Amino acid sequence: IGDHGLCVRGDVLKTKSATAYLVVDPSRRKGTRRAKSGDQYQPSLSACVEIARPARGGVIKVSPAILDSDLRSIDSRVEFVSVDGECREGNLWFGDIGPKAETSATILPNHVTVSRDHSSEQMGISPIRDWILEPDPALIRANLLAETSELIGGACLLDYSVAYMTTYQFKPSSLVTGYRVLDVVPFHSKKIIECLKSLGRSASVVKKRGIEVDPIELRKQLRRCEGEPSVIVVTRVEGKPLVIVCEPPVQSNRSSGSITEESIFEE
Repeated sequence: IGDHGLCVRGDVLKTKSATAYLVVDPSRRKGTRRAKSGDQYQPSLSACVEIARPARGGVIKVSPAILDSDLRSIDSRVEFVSVDGECREGNLWFGDIGPKAETSATILPNHVTVSRDHSSEQMGISPIRDWILEPDPALIRANLLAETSELIGGACLLDYSVAYMTTYQFKPSSLVTGYRVLDVVPFHSKKIIECLKSLGRSASVVKKRGIEVDPIELRKQLRRCEGEPSVIVVTRVEGKPLVIVCEPPVQSNRSSGSITEESIFEE
């Protein structure tokens, strides 16, 4: 930081400066797994907040899997960050540093930030249109789907319980991945196989959201299908389990990454 200040690394529990900016980075692992509860952090999230609150400003790094109840209990500005299509971390901002919006999501390496600065209209539900859209996982985790819809020109949800959106037209965007719909069939392996054979398609990727299914096992069942690659999306549409057969994704300058299928919208 040059001549503007002094950077000090140390034990945050021993830091007591009201003029300092703090970056608090607690251990967020419980054994080999990512801890979901702030009480499992070392130091605990509550201890980190007590240290950070008197400071001039700062940020506490948290897991993107942190419980929503923990977030609601803390008076901070929340930011989720994704890198190459994977939600990597959450940040709780305090004081006069960091994003000003109450909730935001930052997408890297594109350096795009979407924030909730006002109350967006609730998204509607629609039958499947020409395109299925999958928002960046940071946008999903931050629950910024309505804001995303506004930025890409409008889209509807397939179901209030899942994060897939649908639209008639799609312009490639760093905010969402677009899949052009080829066909829709009931959630049954025989029906999917019949559909793929009629289309001359293979199942290159199986994605699921809101439905209990093993994507790896389902893909094994579809191995007999050959042809051009397709994406199999297993999800709920207006409360009903359906399979949407799509073309491979259309994106803009970002990797599809290993997008976590579990989101704040799933059970």
